Amino acid sequence: MPLITQTTRIKAPAKRVFDLSRSIELHLQSAGDTNERAIGEITTGLMTEGQELTWEGSHLRFRQSLTVKITEFHRPDSFTDEMIKGPFSHMKHVHRFEESDEKVTTMIDEFDYSTRGGLLGWFIENSYLTAHLRRFLAERNKVIKRVAESEEWREFLKDEPLED
Repeated sequence: MPLITQTTRIKAPAKRVFDLSRSIELHLQSAGDTNERAIGEITTGLMTEGQELTWEGSHLRFRQSLTVKITEFHRPDSFTDEMIKGPFSHMKHVHRFEESDEKVTTMIDEFDYSTRGGLLGWFIENSYLTAHLRRFLAERNKVIKRVAESEEWREFLKDEPLED
């Protein structure tokens, strides 16, 4: 089972980075290359504990859907989403946020997954999928950083009471 870990330092308070990380609209903006969209009951707003969300997008030239559930939620320190339906045999994404005294947040993604399909799944995982998922997470984190460090964050969190 591959574990992808990415760390991003962001010059913004942890609460802001945490909330941007659970914004459906910001996720869709960061996933533009995959034509991702939210389908189902929840398609906008901020993800929260217990919610189930379904994403549909093109990954490695295949149209896929993935349903996740927010299984843990500790604002502003961490939240976890886990696949309940989709292409993996297992997928768990832990999002952690550590704020320093200088209002710099270290955002840590731990993306743990495994594929279906035995030897063929292992080959795809090691040949293409892990690299694709690393790029996908890196692009997502780049967008979160850009938005959090500018005034653009207000567009995504305008209805949320935030303490800077």
